[in-house]
Amino acid sequence: MKEKDVIQLIKNRKYILAEIEDKKLQIEEVQTIGSMSIQSTSFDERVQTSNISNTTEQYAYQNMADEAMLEIDKISLETQIKRLDEAMKLLDKTELKVLELKYANNNTWRATRVELKHETGDVVRVARKAIEKLCKIMK
Repeated sequence: MKEKDVIQLIKNRKYILAEIEDKKLQIEEVQTIGSMSIQSTSFDERVQTSNISNTTEQYAYQNMADEAMLEIDKISLETQIKRLDEAMKLLDKTELKVLELKYANNNTWRATRVELKHETGDVVRVARKAIEKLCKIMK
């Protein structure tokens, strides 16, 4: 993974987690609507006309396809977060703190330096080293 991609993943981690939760809600909604539409078609309607049955079946298949796509998206997002979290476990506390302050919290280098009580050059070097580690792990 490239450095810019790792940085974007760190910056967007909170949004990705929210997106995962949203995908879960969308999946639940599709499942609920799908089961309601199938239940609303009575047995008599299904027997008397194949048109309703075909329409209901098509709707059910579309719901299944929608659910599958949402599930794939959710799994992809969860995998990205898991990979990042696992890679970050290999960083030391200082590296984690620098990445959190600079990228996750979107601080300036100066604000990050002040918070950590280090020189700007040191903070930049720590961040660069941590990003390089993450890139190697997440290749």
